[in-house]
Amino acid sequence: STLEYVIHHIPDSKEIGLYTLVEFIEDCPYPVLHIQIMNLIAREAKNIAQPTKFIRLINNRIILEGQDIRAAAITTLGTFCLTQPSLINQIKPLIGEALSDTDMEVRAR
Repeated sequence: STLEYVIHHIPDSKEIGLYTLVEFIEDCPYPVLHIQIMNLIAREAKNIAQPTKFIRLINNRIILEGQDIRAAAITTLGTFCLTQPSLINQIKPLIGEALSDTDMEVRAR
C-alpha cells in the first residue's frame, strides 16, 4: 500500500516502484500479493517507459506459478499488448504458450 501510494503521488518514482514490486514477487510466497501486484502493473502498463524489463519477470510467473498467478500474468501481458502495440511481436509467443495450459482459467485469459 505504501509503495502504491508513492507510485501514484510521486510520478518520478513510478517506474522504479513498479519494478521493485515485480522483482519482489520473484520470491514472494503469497499468491494474493502476486495477483495484486500484477493488477497494479496492468493498470499502469501504458505509463511504463521500459516495459521490456517487466516482461521477463512477468513471464517467469507464467512458467513457475500456480493457475491463479499464471492467469493474472497473462492478463498483465495482454494489457501491455493493448497499451503498447509495439510489444505485440515480443509478447505474442509468450501468450501463445498459455493456450496449451492445463488450466481453463489461464487459457481463457
